[in-house]
Amino acid sequence: MAIISEKYEGSKIINRYKSSNIQGSIYETDTKKLILEFKGERKYEYSNVPPIIAASLRRAQSQGQYFNKEINKKFPYKLLK
Repeated sequence: MAIISEKYEGSKIINRYKSSNIQGSIYETDTKKLILEFKGERKYEYSNVPPIIAASLRRAQSQGQYFNKEINKKFPYKLLK
């Protein structure tokens, strides 16, 4: 796994990754929003992400590959930064 750190703040699960593409994620368990921070400081918010998808992203051997297969273009998203 490529998790560098994981912490919990209320309903948020915050992760940092050792990944060539994804720096970190924030999953809001109460709203099912997943915020992904990519290299280059781009941030996207994905809506209606089931908890199992967010958990599987955290546990994946490669967060980038998992993102491309299971999240990218499958959930509504918007650019945050």
